[in-house]
Amino acid sequence: MNLESFELVEALQRIPLSQRQVLILRYYAGYSAKEIAAMLDSTHAAVRMRLSRARLALRRLLEEADA
Repeated sequence: MNLESFELVEALQRIPLSQRQVLILRYYAGYSAKEIAAMLDSTHAAVRMRLSRARLALRRLLEEADA
């Protein structure tokens, strides 16, 4: 595992579980936001908001690690 991968894993562990779940389902498992909403018994809008917040949190943590 290279340094960037380690930083990503560490950052993922630091974001809330609900945000981590949607990121993994979307970008690792390849589900759409609509499919994730059905899996989590949530709304499409709520999943999109969680994804947005998760990406922002992850970006901030990774930028922090680079500083």
